[in-house]
Amino acid sequence: MYVAGNLTTNHSHSPTNAQLLDYASQKKLDPDSPESRARSTSLLNTLKADLKEVGSLRPTEHLPEILDRALQKDQEWKAKGLGPAGGLEKRDLKSMFEEMLEDGIRVPMKSGDFTRETRDWTIPDVLARSQLEEGEEGEEGEEGEEGEEGEEGEEGEEGE
Repeated sequence: MYVAGNLTTNHSHSPTNAQLLDYASQKKLDPDSPESRARSTSLLNTLKADLKEVGSLRPTEHLPEILDRALQKDQEWKAKGLGPAGGLEKRDLKSMFEEMLEDGIRVPMKSGDFTRETRDWTIPDVLARSQLEEGEEGEEGEEGEEGEEGEEGEEGEEGE
């Protein structure tokens, strides 16, 4: 099940995941070959597109809950031998990644522009009180300082 925004489909992967599955099963290429450079460019474009999509999505659940589920799933996979600890060279990477995508945690998302938080921020009471107290002390101190500064300034001018 792929969940993004309000769209939920069963047993289908996001276009990015499908591309990554294809790349996972490809043979190793010489880094200087045109095929390798084309693959690198394609992977970079896939990454940029995925980051752009992620920038317009936000989970509907709280992060600690998501991370707790992810940790439980990671421990489950480790017990099953999935992932780097499972001996990648002995397994078909595409089938392993596909199994992980099918069995992975689902994070319901909502779409929108989340570049700025719209929540009103408030100063905690303790901090607000300390700022108020500092402000009151500052006002008293400023009056005394202004008088002293004015006198010092006049004396400085006379001395010159």
